[in-house]
Amino acid sequence: MKKKTEKKGSSEARSWRDISQTAEKELVTRFARRRQRVSLFRKVTITLVGMGVLTGFGYGGYQIFVEGKKVISSKTSENLRSIKFGSDGVLDSDWADKWIEISPETGMMDVDIYEIKGRLENFRQIKSATVTRRFPDEIHISVKERDPILRVRTKADKLSHEDFLVGRDGVVFKGWNYLPESINTLPYIGGVKFVREKNGIRKVDGISRIVDLLDVTRNRHLGMIEGWRVVSCEDYLGEGNAYRGMIKIRSDNVREIAFSPVEFPAQLEKLNRILKQAKDWGIQYLKRVDLSKGDQVVVEFYSKLNPRMHSNP
Repeated sequence: MKKKTEKKGSSEARSWRDISQTAEKELVTRFARRRQRVSLFRKVTITLVGMGVLTGFGYGGYQIFVEGKKVISSKTSENLRSIKFGSDGVLDSDWADKWIEISPETGMMDVDIYEIKGRLENFRQIKSATVTRRFPDEIHISVKERDPILRVRTKADKLSHEDFLVGRDGVVFKGWNYLPESINTLPYIGGVKFVREKNGIRKVDGISRIVDLLDVTRNRHLGMIEGWRVVSCEDYLGEGNAYRGMIKIRSDNVREIAFSPVEFPAQLEKLNRILKQAKDWGIQYLKRVDLSKGDQVVVEFYSKLNPRMHSNP
């Protein structure tokens, strides 16, 4: 009995170990496959939805681009109708019509406003220019001109000469639209070597002290400066030597007036007193007045006159 029982237990033990363990794996595999199918379905759905959204955006973007292009095209198709020109100087719209050549059939967006600005500023009478579009059909141009303070006379050939103007910054330019009476009172500049370049005459450097002298004289002694004919820079050493050298003036009643490059108001007051004194004595012309030596003033005459004219004013 004991042996049978052992065989039976042994058989049960052996049959348990020999049971195939595939059922659970099969269940897991089926579940995993179902889950994979669901996941794949979701991915495909999300992908299709995403593609639909992207397609919608793409179509919408295309429509915006096309519509935007239509708007731009509509602006481009507008032809230029007029040019509005303004200046702080003497140039006017008649000059602008000749200088700015734009065909009436030109589209607004086809007008190169930067090229026009550059062309205007290459015209030396103009210091700066602003060019803007004003839709639907106008171009607005505003310019600031150089203020002429001196004249330059150069030889055009052996038999003729040519006059130019000098601005406050030393730029030399051919003046347009100025009234003769506004230019004829400007003194000429001398003692400077002028060099012709491709676009005109080279800029005159280092004339800020001369500009200051002219400004102070014009503001304080307008009647005096109207008689000044030539400003000579022959003995002027430039801005780097402010306390050396001289600025010489030739006027209607004094052949040569010598100024120190500093303290112009004090020198002009002395000159004004000398000219008044000479007028009181009936002296119409003086040969030379040297104001460049500080407190000492030297006056030269064409003939022997009252020595009191040699005293300090």
